[in-house]
Amino acid sequence: MELWINGKQVDSGWIQPDMNLRRLLELTASYHMPPGEAIFEIVVDGTPVNVDEERERGTDPVGGIGRLEIKSRDPRRLALESLMEGADYLNRLTSGLVSVAEYYRAGDAGEGSRLLALATEGIQGFRSLIENVEVFIPVDYAKDEVEGTTVLECYQALQSIIEKLSRYQEEQNWTAMGDLIQGKLIPYFKKWGPILDWMIQRCERREAGA
Repeated sequence: MELWINGKQVDSGWIQPDMNLRRLLELTASYHMPPGEAIFEIVVDGTPVNVDEERERGTDPVGGIGRLEIKSRDPRRLALESLMEGADYLNRLTSGLVSVAEYYRAGDAGEGSRLLALATEGIQGFRSLIENVEVFIPVDYAKDEVEGTTVLECYQALQSIIEKLSRYQEEQNWTAMGDLIQGKLIPYFKKWGPILDWMIQRCERREAGA
């Protein structure tokens, strides 16, 4: 097996064919990664492996892998960059949701549902972002407040909106879906704007003081 770390090939003679992927990643982090850095990208034989796939393949033996590429980053810096990307994405998401609401209100359930499916992928990605950066940023989700609400309260508020959307979708109540998206879901994500800005500022202050 070829083992590449941050663009450079490293010794892989210590890797045993019956070693599983999870153990290999643990040892690679110990042997080859700069102190304080964490794995953020894995490519197996030219194919990127996401977090879910990594969990599923964690116990698989690595004997069949020809080339394993791993990239590492300072997780605190990566969290900051992810928050910046999330803030930029929010603008596109809310704009897309406006279109979804308009299609539903106009009775075009087909196009509304197609666009909502795309938006749902982005919403899940945003939720994962908020979950994944928590341990790497100087923010207490349960205590720190922005404009009168904690990060945790804002995060949890989405669930009830999603549940109502699912119910209206099952009932094929397209007008109610459009109204809910316009009246609740879009304002919900707009509320995240100042929260993300505040989180980014906290991270940047920490970086400046490092």
